[in-house]
Amino acid sequence: MSNYGRVLDLIEKQTREVFGPLAYSQISWKPGDDAWSVGECLSHIIITNELYFPVLESASKGTHRESLWERVSPFSRMFGKQITKIVDPESDKKHKSPRAFKPDKTTIDKDIVRRFKENIIQLRKILKELKNNPDVYLPEIKISSPASSLITFNMHDAVEMILKHCIRHMNQALRVMDEEGFPA
Repeated sequence: MSNYGRVLDLIEKQTREVFGPLAYSQISWKPGDDAWSVGECLSHIIITNELYFPVLESASKGTHRESLWERVSPFSRMFGKQITKIVDPESDKKHKSPRAFKPDKTTIDKDIVRRFKENIIQLRKILKELKNNPDVYLPEIKISSPASSLITFNMHDAVEMILKHCIRHMNQALRVMDEEGFPA
């Protein structure tokens, strides 16, 4: 987690310089019916991050209490590695997002970039609190996925997933902008 600041710096810079100047017609443009717009990519990241914020915040305060399943699940390590691999920005393989993480098309408006910036600022604040709490050792804290309480992993893997997931979908948004027909 030591490099989270640099990752978030890059995301904030890219958001400010690349997505900030976009018009609504560009943010909402989709290269096809089954593809996401830039705005949907940002909405998806916001929704995913917000679903993790409560557990990240409780862990940063030392108040997170693991459920029985989180404590005993023999699959936490496997799920952590598998999901981290799935969301890796270097992976070319497309995966369907669980319903809980789908972009909210009703929130794709001219303010999506501002809301995304605010979301990343909040993520940075929470990760800083996690890092600065000497009583928190991320690999020992087990949590459940917001998509399914049966899927468990440790907090260290969760933070890595969140950061890689942000980069993956920022890259997806950049690819949308490179598509033929993207509004000038």
